[in-house]
Amino acid sequence: MDSRADEHGHTHVPTLSEKPADGTEEKKRYAKTLRLSSEQLRSLNLRKGANTVSFSVTSAYQGTATCVAKIFLWDYDAQVVISDIDGTITKSDALGHIFAMAGRDWTHLGVAKLFTDIRSNGYHILYLTSRAIGQADYTRKYLQKVEQNSCRLPDGPVIMSPDRLFSAFHREVIIRKPEVFKMACLRDVKKLFGDRSPFYAGFGNRITDALSYRSVNVPPSRIFTIDSYGEVKLELLSAFKSSYLALNDLVNEIFPGERVVPEFNDWNYWKEEYQGDYDDAEDAEDAEYADEEDQGEMDDEDDEYLEQIEEEPFL
Repeated sequence: MDSRADEHGHTHVPTLSEKPADGTEEKKRYAKTLRLSSEQLRSLNLRKGANTVSFSVTSAYQGTATCVAKIFLWDYDAQVVISDIDGTITKSDALGHIFAMAGRDWTHLGVAKLFTDIRSNGYHILYLTSRAIGQADYTRKYLQKVEQNSCRLPDGPVIMSPDRLFSAFHREVIIRKPEVFKMACLRDVKKLFGDRSPFYAGFGNRITDALSYRSVNVPPSRIFTIDSYGEVKLELLSAFKSSYLALNDLVNEIFPGERVVPEFNDWNYWKEEYQGDYDDAEDAEDAEYADEEDQGEMDDEDDEYLEQIEEEPFL
């Protein structure tokens, strides 16, 4: 499969109706699928990070319709943090839809700064929502517009339900069973990384989100649930209460920077090194014994000093 990039940097994937440049027609059979093979992905010459692709369909009555999307290329050992959108980034499920359409800010305080710092420490953000696929452009634009104190939400894949609007809204808001879609979706993403689980932590606003994250082995100690008042709770510790602003102060402890060289971690960097030179274990034991004798002599001197003080009368 040949791929070309236009002047805007968009990757062009040829349609099935296009013929080779030499004019010969190849006889091939195609099957409908939403997944590209390894050879097809390799032919796109993807770069690490976000790659913009466009799909075009031409008809005699409506002309050419183009759909733009992104393909993210990550390393095999990437650490992924999952985040819900409605009720997790927005303050509530239903009002998150309505107020965003009306142009009103209905976003939890501190979420942009927290996610930005998590991304700076080497983690990738995966946005997972049960919104219908027809809201894809609107949802991506909303995430791009979120700005708090000069901090924006980091770029990342936005995975949405392939259902229609009313079906997705009914499952998310009415019957409240978004885990049906999310569990299957996360398992599908996990298969891309082979035997290892790429998911490091997860943010949600319901117990169903926690169940979805646990289905792909996200540790309970790193599953955070936030309510409409901005209070963050830990699934493992029900007594734990915090907020996005407070979590940001602990971001380096909860989400430590990746690929830190061992000699530069806190323990090895700040500890005092012994200045002596031991040839073997016996020398080390002798030195330890000598230190104990020195300590014993110091203790004896202290005892004599105390006895001398007790014998002297006070003025």
